[in-house]
Amino acid sequence: MIGITISIHINPGAFNMMNQHHDQHQSQHLSHFQSDDGTLQRSSVSPQSSHIFSTRSRTSKRYESDMKSEKENDFKGLHLDADESRKAVWSSFNEMIRRSFTPIVKFAVLRNISVSEAVKRKRRNTLALAPPSWVTFTVDNPYGPIEERDYFKTLEQVAFVSKWANEERKKFAPVMPNQELDYMIFDKSTRRWTMRPGVTSGEVEIKKEPEIWWKDNKNKKTPVVRHQERKKKKALNRSRRHPEKYRRQKEQIE
Repeated sequence: MIGITISIHINPGAFNMMNQHHDQHQSQHLSHFQSDDGTLQRSSVSPQSSHIFSTRSRTSKRYESDMKSEKENDFKGLHLDADESRKAVWSSFNEMIRRSFTPIVKFAVLRNISVSEAVKRKRRNTLALAPPSWVTFTVDNPYGPIEERDYFKTLEQVAFVSKWANEERKKFAPVMPNQELDYMIFDKSTRRWTMRPGVTSGEVEIKKEPEIWWKDNKNKKTPVVRHQERKKKKALNRSRRHPEKYRRQKEQIE
């Protein structure tokens, strides 16, 4: 009996080229969004990112800096100064939008209807009771463009939200003071709405916040207080991994 040994040499570089080609091909499909004129354009999202659209907007550092500040103040109670209180309202509003607007978009895309029509049909949704101002605060938000957040899981949903948001911004801007939005500007060269430079750096002060209309009348605590308490509870749960740190932080609370 004669044994035959077959040796196969595989060039590792070939696999690297294949993987690079796959990543490039995948990013071409996932890193687009809809511009003001309704066309799909490349976004500035890095292909290496594990999330194409993130709540930490790629165009604003405010979210990242505020989240760091929130983590540092998770255990300091709920007595906030005016600026921190305003941030807390925005944080609560954005959480409400994430929970309420996401199913609205999914429903609207599925049924091929507008956002307003979807809100009317979803009577149990929180936004069904919202004042018209919820739209303004959603599309002109100091924490970054709504269409660049990871609330939406498909390219179709992102394109839908982008088109809706751009149309609303275009409608609201002319009736605002100085005919401009508070946190976003329209770049005529790219035909895109982008965050103002001062907002991007975190230098622009947040001078107003949404009216708290999403309060549950059955709950005595305001949405902001409940939101702050949930954050504090999550922070405590994270700290259980480090007992000594957890003990010190718990003592600070008590």
